[in-house]
Amino acid sequence: MGSALPGHRCGYKLVVLGLLVSGALVGGGCGLLTGGGAPGAQAWPTAAQPRRTPIPLPEPTAPPPTATASPTRGPADFIGRQRTRVLRVWDGQHVLIENGLTVRYLGIQAPGAGVLGRPLEPLGRDAALYNVALVEGKEVELEQDVTDVDADGRLPRYVYVDGRFVNRELVAAGLARAAPREPDVRYRELLAEAEREAREAHRGLWASATTPTRAPTAPPRPLPTATPTASALPPPTATPAPGARPTTPPATAGPSPVRLPQPRTPPPTSAPPAPRFGEEPLRG
Repeated sequence: MGSALPGHRCGYKLVVLGLLVSGALVGGGCGLLTGGGAPGAQAWPTAAQPRRTPIPLPEPTAPPPTATASPTRGPADFIGRQRTRVLRVWDGQHVLIENGLTVRYLGIQAPGAGVLGRPLEPLGRDAALYNVALVEGKEVELEQDVTDVDADGRLPRYVYVDGRFVNRELVAAGLARAAPREPDVRYRELLAEAEREAREAHRGLWASATTPTRAPTAPPRPLPTATPTASALPPPTATPAPGARPTTPPATAGPSPVRLPQPRTPPPTSAPPAPRFGEEPLRG
């Protein structure tokens, strides 16, 4: 009986020791799960925490500016137009734009400047220099009429820069003529009016042109009337005295009538005597 008590106590101690070890192991595992383990120990993966800062949304951008009407055009005229930059001026009516194409000014004819197969003509360099001052290196607006590309591969266009109609500016300066060609005749009257102004002001090509004026007409002179001479006047007639008998005026000798020759009657011819009976000439 006394010998069994020590064994019972030893088993009890082993049970208590096992419970302590189990508690220690469970506590270490919870520490690993919560990240509270020893430094350098590997933590178990946890769920992603929700984001607390909001994601910034893109701010709305302003729409591109729309083309505004120039003094010479209305808002509806901007249909079929495009903007580009002029890289180089060839002459008074051709420019090179940024896409490598050549633009020809519509409705005008400027003198040649010795480029693009055109000979050098009077005022050709002046027209080219004026075109340089207008558009070279600037952003311009091109307007198409009917033709898109001509036979030479160039773009026939009306050109605007800083609210100015370049085609009309060259004509009004006397450095180009108005030369509209079918079917691109949208501004025929406007260009013809600009040429009329340059011609009347004797600008450029029209410096030596004479303005047609109407010569003054002299008033008609009256035709001279014939003055009767003394020989043509009739002789004065004598006034009869009172109580005198009127006298017959003497007959004036007039021209004698011309006597026509009377036709002469031919002398009668004697008829041959009639033949007697029996003396008739034999017939046949």
